[in-house]
Amino acid sequence: MNEQLDHLISLFLLDSAAMSPQQADQLSEWIKQNPDNARTFILSALLHRNIHDTFLRADNARNVLLQCDPAASDAESLLNPEVWQMLSKAEMTAPTVADKQPEIPRPMLLDAQPARTFPRKINKYSLMTAIASLAALFFLIVFAHYTPLPQNQEVATLSDTIHAQWAESDAFFKPGLRLTAKSKSMMLRNGIAKLDFDNNTRVVIEAPSEFEIMDSDHIKIKYGRVYATVPPEAIGFTITTPNSKIIDLGTEFGVQTDPHGCTELHVIKGKTTLVAGGNNQKTSLQISQGFAKTISRSSQIADIPCSDTLFVRDIQSQNNVVWRGQPLDLADMVGGGNGLGTGKSNIGLRWDNGEFASTEDYYVGQRQNSTNLFIAAPDSLFINGIFSPDGSSGPVAISQDGGHLWQPPKTCGQYCYNINNSGLVSRGTGRIPGHLQSLGGQACGGTDYPAICIHPNAGITFDLEKIRALHSTLSLKSFTAQCGLSETVVHYAQQALPGYLPKASFYVLIDGQEKFAKENLTPAHGAVSIDIPIEPKDRFLTLVTTGGTEQKVSYDWCLFARPQLNPE
Repeated sequence: MNEQLDHLISLFLLDSAAMSPQQADQLSEWIKQNPDNARTFILSALLHRNIHDTFLRADNARNVLLQCDPAASDAESLLNPEVWQMLSKAEMTAPTVADKQPEIPRPMLLDAQPARTFPRKINKYSLMTAIASLAALFFLIVFAHYTPLPQNQEVATLSDTIHAQWAESDAFFKPGLRLTAKSKSMMLRNGIAKLDFDNNTRVVIEAPSEFEIMDSDHIKIKYGRVYATVPPEAIGFTITTPNSKIIDLGTEFGVQTDPHGCTELHVIKGKTTLVAGGNNQKTSLQISQGFAKTISRSSQIADIPCSDTLFVRDIQSQNNVVWRGQPLDLADMVGGGNGLGTGKSNIGLRWDNGEFASTEDYYVGQRQNSTNLFIAAPDSLFINGIFSPDGSSGPVAISQDGGHLWQPPKTCGQYCYNINNSGLVSRGTGRIPGHLQSLGGQACGGTDYPAICIHPNAGITFDLEKIRALHSTLSLKSFTAQCGLSETVVHYAQQALPGYLPKASFYVLIDGQEKFAKENLTPAHGAVSIDIPIEPKDRFLTLVTTGGTEQKVSYDWCLFARPQLNPE
């Protein structure tokens, strides 16, 4: 190895960020030239990491070695493209090991004597022994990681199922069952199953599916739909299908394989390495977030659109949660649901006790006086409560614990109707016929355009902490909605009060702090967009409407349409 290549390897291991693209390409080409170059680089990389990292930490490079065929001994196995991609990533992301100089004790001063020099003799047998020991250590490490787990070793847990029916006895496949490597194929005929591997990888499998756990970080799918969420410590987790191998590079991805041997890969987060084809014609591609590929039975690869909601990402049978990555609908929660469509339509909350009630059974058509009291919602896991604000006497509580306050504007001190998800403005018993409200030209209240109706002066608070607790794998990114007054109000308001134009103000609070405020909106403003970031520390999300500055609430048909909590 010449001095220039030695410099490139050292630069890569010690400060890869300082490498130019040309230097990185030159090193990569040299590694792939022949097996000796590859072995030299691997040995340099392994020696660069200390023994502790090698044996005790979840080292990325070790995970790569596990992906190679244990039975293969030829150079092609070591030179597989995905090995180099992952080994390079492992070393680029590895922490720098600082050279710590040992402390040398100061010698005692003695009478100086003339120094005698002796020629240093190097024992070639000792040198050969040292080299052999290093080589043995290297191959011991490789052998240890090439060696698969023994059969029937427990590596994962069946953590949850929903409506699962198995080819074996359903009584055997209960949540909590420990699963072993290389025991036998499992066939899920109906329902959904969630597997938690011991390395913290989560795999959700949808029926019909047949699969086998091959190792602590490897699952084989004969057919079916699988979604894997892989944490950083488990990088290298692998899913194999009849015609492909997908190696995780720190990501979330879904794999779908049909009984005819066609496979789809959808990368939702991070990156994966896709390997397809036989030993003589292997194709290796790195697939990034937002991209998807289809692999035909003959291993031909083609682009397809990436679907964010094709795969079930998580389940929680206790709360009837089947999550495919879609946003959480707050209008569904107002209907008693979990945000994923389990709620009912035409449901709202009672002002007297905070309980759910049908808009047919509970209707407040006459104005009531505000009390500024916060009314808890005992029937809901996610709604903390409701309130009717009036800032005349100071801040009001926007949470049940009273720990979060907000200073609202002065209002007329009254409210009308209840907070609901019906989209209806009236039951049709008075001078206003019952009809669906509209915003931005769309009728509100249906599944296509869900909405929360909040007639001033009123507010509702959602508990983000409890929402996160239900969806344990969900990281909330933002709250989005469209707000405004129903466009249908103009006709009826003009009929009853000629020349009157309703006005209302809209607010969104996070832990009592205003994050959005639009005052004195009229129907002419149309749908106003809301997009508010949500941080992990945020606890309460509050939606409020009040009358405009004239403090009137007549015909203030206020809407928060398509109110969503969006995941990362």
